[in-house]
Amino acid sequence: MNIQLLLITQIAVEVILCIAVLFLLFRDFRGSRGAPPPPLPDEDDLSRFRALLDESREECKHFQETLDRGRKTLGDMIRQIDDREKALGALLAEAAEKLDRGREGDSPGGAEANLRYRDAVRLIRQGESDREVARACGVTDGELALIKGLLNAGSEQA
Repeated sequence: MNIQLLLITQIAVEVILCIAVLFLLFRDFRGSRGAPPPPLPDEDDLSRFRALLDESREECKHFQETLDRGRKTLGDMIRQIDDREKALGALLAEAAEKLDRGREGDSPGGAEANLRYRDAVRLIRQGESDREVARACGVTDGELALIKGLLNAGSEQA
């Protein structure tokens, strides 16, 4: 095969393809001209469509407002949680510091308070009156009631 024959064959194939495309295009145009145009919507359909469109706009607006309120509420909740986390962190740090001081024995009045309560327990076990124990040890009525409650709970468990 020489080049001339190859070029002539290629041109012939392209002409045949071009004729086929034109035939298909004309056939589709003739078929669409004979078909009736699609019906136009009547006024009732248009009014229902407008009502649906207005309702959709209102629902979209309502949804957007609800979403904005939810975002604001969520932001407030996040801020509250952050504040509480900071407060808890400060309390934990303070508690750890107090525990460290308590272990070292540096807590002011810790040994004195412990001795007061031990004296109160001793006097209660000896049968002294509440007024006498409170006066001798320097504890309040609430502390005395707590000590007695703990002693009673301890004796019931034993």
